Amino acid sequence: MAERNVLIPNEDIRSLCKQRKIPMWMVADRFNISEQTFYRRLRHTLDESEHNQIIAVIDQIYIEMVSVG
Repeated sequence: MAERNVLIPNEDIRSLCKQRKIPMWMVADRFNISEQTFYRRLRHTLDESEHNQIIAVIDQIYIEMVSVG
């Protein structure tokens, strides 16, 4: 896995959502948390397991959006 930017924690997650046009509230909803709580979690570097879980959810949402559209 590529090294993550520590100056802006979880920049890759933010960029991936923006690139795939997936709103953050939609990712937060999959974890049954509010969008605000999700943003707060992204303020700090996530452990690798949680980071990978979020990326997997973003991938899953993207696949669902592409298959519908």
